[in-house]
Parts: sequence; structure tokens; C-alpha cells
Amino acid sequence: MTTPLHNSLEEAYADLARQHHALSDMQRRMAETGAVATSKNRAISVRLDGQGNVIEVKFLTGGYRSMAPAELGALLVDTIAEARAELTGQIADILGQVMPGSAVLDALNGNFDMDSMMDEVIAEAVDTQTFFDPGAVPDGPGASRQGATR
Repeated sequence: MTTPLHNSLEEAYADLARQHHALSDMQRRMAETGAVATSKNRAISVRLDGQGNVIEVKFLTGGYRSMAPAELGALLVDTIAEARAELTGQIADILGQVMPGSAVLDALNGNFDMDSMMDEVIAEAVDTQTFFDPGAVPDGPGASRQGATR
């Protein structure tokens, strides 16, 4: 005979297994990702690995020879920035499958707010607490969403 708690635990275990599989898949895809960008004048191409490191620079034409050093340097910097923007988009897509919402892009762009993330985690924990113990009085940031009073 199965009980509601047993069913809940089995569902939680199945959810954990799905999350583990999703994280393993994410890790594999992150290791395989990379980006390539070609300069606007098609003179150079830059390839990045999944961590944003430059792993290859190709000079596609001889046009770089007639460029001033500052011009060539600016072209390299712009092309690397374009490749990093492409890589950031790819990583956001990969992470977005595991971490839905705008938190992924915020984290990748340095606009991550740890306090609001923790508020969401606490609210979710309170929701879980009341699921397993319907008589529990919610406490914390999620309490107002539950409509509970003391």
C-alpha cells in the first residue's frame, strides 16, 4: 500500500533523477560549445572555446598587412567581443534549459542579485514545507503568498 508521503518521495526522487540528467547533459554541451566570429571587413576570424578563451586567430586575407597597428588591434578586440557575445548567447540557451527565467542572462552579464534569488529559494522551501505539513504556518518571504496569518 502506498501512502501520499511515499508517492511524494517517489516523485521527488524521479524529479531529482531528471535534474541530474539535465545537469549532466548541460555539462556535456558546455564542454562542446564554442564560437567563431569574422571581422566586418573579413580580414580576420577568431575562435573561442566554451570558457571564452581565444584558441585561434586566422588572417583570412593579406589586408591586415596594410593596417595601422591600432586599427588591427581594434579589429581584433571588436571581433573577439563579437565572438564572446555569440558564446554568451549559446551558454544562456544551454543554462536556460536548466535554470529558466532571466536569471541566467543576469548572471552572465554580471547583474545577478543573490538576495532576490535567496528570497525565491526560501519562498519555494516554505511552499514545500506546507506541502508536506499542511498544518505548518509559513514563515519568511513566501508567507504573504500563502495568505497565512499568525
